[in-house]
Amino acid sequence: MESQKPKKMRPSRPSGKALSVRVDGDMLLSMHGHADKPPILTPTATVGDYAPATETMVAHNHNKLKTRLKSNGVAQWDDDRGVWHLTLSCAEDTALSGQMVNEFRDLFQDGVLSLKAARETDYEQIQGGWLKPYQNTLSRDEADQKKSVLAIPARSFTKVKAAMPFLNDVVVSVKDALLKEFKNDGGRNNLKAVEYTFFCGTYPASCTKWHQDTAEHPSDDLVFTTLTLFAGENTSMCIAGKEETWLKKPFDTVCFDPDLFHRSGQTFEHVVKLSIHWREVRAGPKEPEQGGGPTETETETVTVKKEVVESGECEKPVTLAPEVSEEVGASEGQVGDGGSGAEQSV
Repeated sequence: MESQKPKKMRPSRPSGKALSVRVDGDMLLSMHGHADKPPILTPTATVGDYAPATETMVAHNHNKLKTRLKSNGVAQWDDDRGVWHLTLSCAEDTALSGQMVNEFRDLFQDGVLSLKAARETDYEQIQGGWLKPYQNTLSRDEADQKKSVLAIPARSFTKVKAAMPFLNDVVVSVKDALLKEFKNDGGRNNLKAVEYTFFCGTYPASCTKWHQDTAEHPSDDLVFTTLTLFAGENTSMCIAGKEETWLKKPFDTVCFDPDLFHRSGQTFEHVVKLSIHWREVRAGPKEPEQGGGPTETETETVTVKKEVVESGECEKPVTLAPEVSEEVGASEGQVGDGGSGAEQSV
């Protein structure tokens, strides 16, 4: 006789729509760094995420590029992409590549850069994000921008050099390659960095739409912008009207006219890129300090203890008080922000 026990029924699924889960970029970065094999992940942003350039942008770039010299230095001009490719002296230094990435990851955590040199108890901290709110990006999430963008003004370069020596090695290499490449470009032979901007691929909030660096840094008289891949691979940028420019391995570097319309491109969570704005240092009396466009604002100058970081103030990074700022070194390779005495500084 068959059992009269009731049959077990499969539990019904809950009704309603599935919950949408936001994948955190920092979590993906952690997964990438600790997995035996890097996980296969979709890009943070793809080329298709950006709107096409307008006809006005393309026409402007076409006219601008017609006036530029295209055969300087070792003639690495790329007409299809509107950029110069620079070969850094450190390009094959795989040890430096790992050292600079570890240095950056150790000091830039949770949206704050701590510039702590050896044996220091008091040190400067810089909030992530642009120096003032900037919304020409794929995402306008302010919290994400603080964690995926880091703008460092020239007034902080001395502290950056002390706390980040591997970064300084890369900056010096970029400057040397830039001077070699453009030694015939209108006699430009004395350049000074105005600002460092790190772009981390953890969030689309770091991906800029079409813009001009000169329009966003109107007081800096920029002459070049360089973009160096710090970590990761297969990321891109684009000059309006030109083909996509790809950076495929650490130290890949391109340079372009900052007056050209350009945008970010494809990126992944583990990608870190360093953009540097350059101006020409002219002979004459000491120049006043200048700042730039989306990353320029009048900032309070204070010295902070380790535990003091103002929250929600990405537009006001903490900087050194004028009375305690260091003198700029005169030897090649030192990073500083002085006047005519800084002509040999990066």
